[in-house]
Amino acid sequence: MPVSELAVLKQILESPGVTVTELARHLGMRQSNTSAAVRGLVERDLVRREGTPVDRRVTRLVPTEKLLAERERIDTVWSGTIRSAMARLGPEQAAALEAASDALQALDQALRAERPEPGAHR
Repeated sequence: MPVSELAVLKQILESPGVTVTELARHLGMRQSNTSAAVRGLVERDLVRREGTPVDRRVTRLVPTEKLLAERERIDTVWSGTIRSAMARLGPEQAAALEAASDALQALDQALRAERPEPGAHR
């Protein structure tokens, strides 16, 4: 599975009900690439599209039972991808990233706190 699809799955698991636009913005991907990844994940029954009763034009992305059952394996693959990339770094770069781990987690939490919940309007 491409890393882009893994990233999409991880984000849908973390934020069920996210839209493709919100997903693309959060992941820094082009909307067309995000849509293509989502289309493939829907075809493999890992993600489901749900309309909203308030606005039928809005489609939310939610994990399927199949994805929820595969969550642990996806987490393992994701962490393996990161470990593999870290192994290609120099020792100083790897140490710097490890030392920055707490700060990066705090930054991620701060960014998530600023982001509106899926379905919320600004």
